Amino acid sequence: MKQEDQSRFAEEIREWLASRTFGSLSPVAVELRRDANSDEEEAWFFDVVLPNPDPAEETWPIDDIIALDLGVRDEALRRGLTWPWYVSFTPETEEEFADEDALEAPPPAS
Repeated sequence: MKQEDQSRFAEEIREWLASRTFGSLSPVAVELRRDANSDEEEAWFFDVVLPNPDPAEETWPIDDIIALDLGVRDEALRRGLTWPWYVSFTPETEEEFADEDALEAPPPAS
């Protein structure tokens, strides 16, 4: 298949992904890039920016992440995007909590 077709398919998947919701997850942004993977093969990378996870959980719901990943797989297969391609996730902001005490609500005022 022609490289132009593959580029078009990858962009269509990026647009599709950016407009979908998977359980509680709606991408804030989806970046598409072409780069070498760990085997030095050219690969497509869908870099998905998600809203920050619930601070009490410190991560996104695993079922929603799996649904997003499988959705991309199904859409790639449907459109004919050839392997390899990968999906990665990053939070909207790089907020880190000092420790678990920072997650606890302050005591009620007396």
